[in-house]
Amino acid sequence: MKKTELLLIKTFLLLFFLRLLFAGQDISLASSNQKISKDEERFVTIDFDNVDIRDFIKFISELTGKNFVIDSRVRGKVTIVSPTKISVKEAYKVFESVLEVHGFTTVPAGNIIKIVPIISARSKNVETILKKKQIKTRR
Repeated sequence: MKKTELLLIKTFLLLFFLRLLFAGQDISLASSNQKISKDEERFVTIDFDNVDIRDFIKFISELTGKNFVIDSRVRGKVTIVSPTKISVKEAYKVFESVLEVHGFTTVPAGNIIKIVPIISARSKNVETILKKKQIKTRR
C-alpha cells in the first residue's frame, strides 16, 4: 500500500470518528417518563470505502462495547454506503450483514463474540446449559 493511500485512509477514519463523536449532538432529549436505551439514543453514519474488514470490526467494537475475537482467516476490504444516520442497534445489524456478504459470521461465546468463516461456524461448539432436575423419591 502506498504512503498516500495509507494517509488517505487514516485521514478518512479520523474524520469519521470525529463525525461520530459529534453525531450525538443531534439526539433529541426524551422526557423522564420515556425509557430509551443508550443504543437507541445514539445515531451514527456508517460510510466506508474499501476499508480493511478488521478496522471495521474494531470500529463496531468501540461503538457497541462488544468484545470480538477475530479468526486469522477473516480478511478483506469493506465498502458501505449509508448516508443517513442509524441507531447503534441498526449499525450492529449492518455489521452482521457485511460479515455475511464477505462469508463470515459471529458466534457468541460467553462475554466475547467470535468472528469466523461461515463454514467454520457450523462446526463450532455451542455452549449448552442443562438444568438438572431433582427427583424426589418417596419411601
